[in-house]
Amino acid sequence: MGILIKQDHSGKWVLFIIVIVITFFGLLVTITNKFETKKNKKYPLANKNGSFSGRIEKVQLNRGTIYIALTNQTRFRTTASRNYNYDPYYIDDFLNYGDSIVKPLNTDTLCVFRDEKEYYFVLGKFINQ
Repeated sequence: MGILIKQDHSGKWVLFIIVIVITFFGLLVTITNKFETKKNKKYPLANKNGSFSGRIEKVQLNRGTIYIALTNQTRFRTTASRNYNYDPYYIDDFLNYGDSIVKPLNTDTLCVFRDEKEYYFVLGKFINQ
């Protein structure tokens, strides 16, 4: 009578699945970053040195970056801005389609005009806390 020894290959399968999962997530991050880089080229970062104005066409939030497209083909991006005097106080929630927005030269302030009222946010800052 011989002794049968059962070999356990489950460890190899676990290792194989881990490698597949890590590879999948690595590819996912690479592809996402590639698309993000392309989008960032289309939406320059708003800063003090630039100026623009127009009516809001679209506002998108993606991983803390706010992408804003105006009806005059101007596009820009900014980081989270809040003004606690308003409800909602996050700029991406506050902005509506058709609002007018102005960013004067040499300032970090965004002026929003809606219903004959003026609202303001400071690029990347939380104000009036």
